[in-house]
Amino acid sequence: MPCFLSSPLFSSSPLQPATYWLLLQQHRQSAQQHRPRVRDFEYDCIDDALKIFSRMVEVGMRVVASLGKRVFDELIKNGKAVDCAQILKKMGEKDPKPDASFYDAVIKGVCNEGVLDTGCDLLEEMLWHWCSSRIADHDEKIKEVVLENAPGNLKLIAPSIQKDIVNSCAFETIKAIMKEVKESKFFSIMVDESRDISTKEQMAVILRYVDNKGQVIERFVGVQHVTETTSSKLKESIDEFLKLHDLSYSNLRGQGYDGASNMRAKKNSDVAAFFTLTNSLVNVVGCSCKRRDALREKQQENLLKAIENDCLEKGQGLNQETSLKRAGDTRWNSHYGVLISLITMFSSVVDVLDMIVEDCYNDSAGEAKRLLKDLQSFEFVFLLFLMKSILGVTNDLSQALQKKDQEIVNAMALVKTCKEQLRCMRNDENFDLLVDKVSSFCVEHEIEVPNMDDLYVIQGKSLRKAPRKTNHHHYKVELFFEVIDFQLTELDDRFTEGNTELLICLACLSPNDSFVAFDKEKLVRLAHMYPKDFTDRDRSALQDQLDIYIHFVRSDNDFSQLRGINELAKKMVEKGLHRTFAYVYLLVQLALVLPVATASVERAFSAMNIIKGPLRNKMGDQWLSDSLVIYIEKDVFSCIGNETIMKHFQTMKPRRGRLN
Repeated sequence: MPCFLSSPLFSSSPLQPATYWLLLQQHRQSAQQHRPRVRDFEYDCIDDALKIFSRMVEVGMRVVASLGKRVFDELIKNGKAVDCAQILKKMGEKDPKPDASFYDAVIKGVCNEGVLDTGCDLLEEMLWHWCSSRIADHDEKIKEVVLENAPGNLKLIAPSIQKDIVNSCAFETIKAIMKEVKESKFFSIMVDESRDISTKEQMAVILRYVDNKGQVIERFVGVQHVTETTSSKLKESIDEFLKLHDLSYSNLRGQGYDGASNMRAKKNSDVAAFFTLTNSLVNVVGCSCKRRDALREKQQENLLKAIENDCLEKGQGLNQETSLKRAGDTRWNSHYGVLISLITMFSSVVDVLDMIVEDCYNDSAGEAKRLLKDLQSFEFVFLLFLMKSILGVTNDLSQALQKKDQEIVNAMALVKTCKEQLRCMRNDENFDLLVDKVSSFCVEHEIEVPNMDDLYVIQGKSLRKAPRKTNHHHYKVELFFEVIDFQLTELDDRFTEGNTELLICLACLSPNDSFVAFDKEKLVRLAHMYPKDFTDRDRSALQDQLDIYIHFVRSDNDFSQLRGINELAKKMVEKGLHRTFAYVYLLVQLALVLPVATASVERAFSAMNIIKGPLRNKMGDQWLSDSLVIYIEKDVFSCIGNETIMKHFQTMKPRRGRLN
C-alpha cells in the first residue's frame, strides 16, 4: 500500500497545516535520499506530495504564500506543472483567493511546458481576481456584494457569464453610437480586412459622421469574420451590418476601402519579385540578435573607413546608428524606409550575408547564398533606386493619409502634386540620370554594369525562346516607364474625373485665407451632385443664401483665422449659423462625411493584435468584436451607467439570481 494512503491525511478528522507541511517535507527528504538508487520511488514520492497538497486545498485549508510558493516550485521542477494548474484553479474557486505569487510560478511553469491555453486561462483568472479586489478596495458598496461576500450562485466569474457581461457592455456602447449616427442623418462607412493571430480574416467597420457640435467623429462598431474577401462577399457582410443596426443606404454618403494605392506598382512581376526579395533579406539578416549585432559592427567599420578616406559628409545628426527596417502591413510609407536603410547599409548587408554563407552549418546558408547573388546584380540595384524615387514622391501623401484629421481639400492638393511629379519624372533625361546613379553605385560596390546595347538575358529561359530585346529597352520601357505608368493609372483610377470635379467643388468651402477659394458656381454645381438632398427649390434658395453667407463670414473676425472645413463647421454650430445658413451647412456636412483614408481602420487592427494575442488566440468572433468595441470606444463606454448594462445583462436570458 502506498505510504500516503496509510497516513491520517485521508481520515475523517482534518489535520493542522503544520502536519501537512511535515508530511510534504518527509516525502521530499525521502525522494532526495533514494534519488541515486531508485528513480521510480522518486516519482512515487512526488505523486504522494502532489496528492497531499491537493487534499489540503480540497478540505479548504488556507495555504500561506511562503508555503504555497515553495510547494508549487518543487512540484513544477519535477514536471507537475499541469497538475499544479488544476490545483490552482481549485484554490481560485474558494475564498480567500490565491496569492499572486502562486499564479506567477504556475503560469511560467505551464508556458515552459508549452501548454499555452492553460497559461492563458490562469492569466485571465488572476486578472479577474485582481480587478475585482481592486474595485472592492475602492468602493465599499461593491465590496459588500463581490468576492467572498457574493451569494454562492451569483459570483459572476464563470467564462460564459463574463462573456455575457462584455457583450452587454458592447451592445450598449454600439447603441449609444448608433443614436448619434441617426441624429446626424448622414454617415459614411469605412471597411478593411486583415488576418488575426489565428489566421482568420476579420472585417473591421468604422462609421464616420458629423455630430451636433459640428465635429467629425469616426466610431469603431465591430469586426466580423468573413470567409472570402471578394467584393460580393464584403457587400453581403455590410448589408447584414446595416440591417442589424437599422441603418439605411439612403443616408450613406461615402465609402472607404483600403487599396494600398501607392504600392500598386507591385502589379509588375519584376517589382513584385523585388519586394519579396527585400522582405526575405530583412528576415534573414535580422532574424537573430547575433546577426543584428554583426550588422551594426560592419556598419561602424564601414563608416570609420569612409571618414578616414574623407569620402563621407560629416556634421551634426549625420551618420547615426541604424538598422534594417521591416515593412509594415498597415503603414504604406514603411516600404520607403526599408529601401533607404538598405541603400545606406548595402555594404554591411553584403558582409553579413557572406558571413552566413561561410557558416555552412547554418540552416540559412542556402537562402543567404541566393540572396547574395540577387543582391549583387545590376537589376536589383536599378529597382532599388527606381522604387526609392517613386515612393519618395508618394511618401508625403502616404504619411498625410495616415492622419486621422486629414481633410479632403488637403488630400486633393497632395494627389495633384504627386501626379505632376510623376509625370515630370517620366522622360528620357530622368532615366539617364537614374542609370548614371545606379552605375556609379554598382562600380563602388564592385557589381558588374551591363552594356545597355547588349541583348537582355532572361534568367530561366533559353536564348532561342526568349524575346530579343536590349538592356536599354528592358530597363527603360519595361521597368522605368511601366512602373511610373502603373502608379499614375492607380491615382487616376482612385481620383476619376467625376471624383476630381467633386473634390474641386468641395475645395470651394475651405475657409483658409478669408475664404479665398470660394466659388459660388462650383458650390451650386456641388449641390447638383446630391439630387436627393437638394431639390430644384433648394438649389434656387442656395444661390441666394451663398451671397449672404460669404458676405457675413468675410466681415466677421471670428471666421478670419479658421483652418479647414472642420473648424468652419464647429464655428457655425457654435454661433448658431448652422440654422441660419442651413443649405450651406448641409454642403459642409456632406464634405466632412466623405472619408479620405482608412487610417482609423488600421488602428483598429493594431488594437486587435493587443486583444487577441498569442496567449489568447482562440477567442470567439463575438467575444473579440465586443472586447474591441469597449477597448477602442472607451470614451463612449465610460458614459454608460451600470444600471443600463445590468438591465441588458438580466434580460439576455433567464438567470437564477437578479442584479439590483
